[in-house]
Amino acid sequence: MSEQSIDVRSVASRVDDLLRQLRFLRAGVVTLFIAWAASLFPGMPWVHSTVKARRFVLRDETGRTRADLSVRDSAPVLRFYDSSGATLLEMGKSSRGTGVAIFGMDQRMRIALLTTSKGRNGLVVMNDEEKPALATFASEGGVAFEMYGREDTHLVEIHANTTHGGGIRLAKPGGEPGWSAP
Repeated sequence: MSEQSIDVRSVASRVDDLLRQLRFLRAGVVTLFIAWAASLFPGMPWVHSTVKARRFVLRDETGRTRADLSVRDSAPVLRFYDSSGATLLEMGKSSRGTGVAIFGMDQRMRIALLTTSKGRNGLVVMNDEEKPALATFASEGGVAFEMYGREDTHLVEIHANTTHGGGIRLAKPGGEPGWSAP
């Protein structure tokens, strides 16, 4: 290897830190949303009141939609929009898991914080085609750091887990196997 060696423990520690930050971010967003929602109706007797709807839409003073809480595929979805109607942030659940998606100025998903239905928790940074470019995942068994090429091929994969140990895999630009270490 080169002068820079990859320490799997430091990668695992960094992934743990990122997941801790993800949990903190989720809790903060939920807390802010609840506080914001409560401030809309000051003095309302919340104990005895129930509001039921299939969709809640928050509009600004000009009538533009700025937030939307609805149900998609039997699961709640919360979206925030900018003044031009572009999606900024989306939180929800799907058959693949639960997550938060952050969109760029170009309307493309750029960052996803997620918990998959298979028990993996991660942070994914997307490329211009909204496909993973960089991902970190953690599960009960271990952690993984992955970098992808244009055709969803793994270019770099570093993983460590309690049952299979750890390893590093580097691929050639086309995705064919390159160098690996257990």
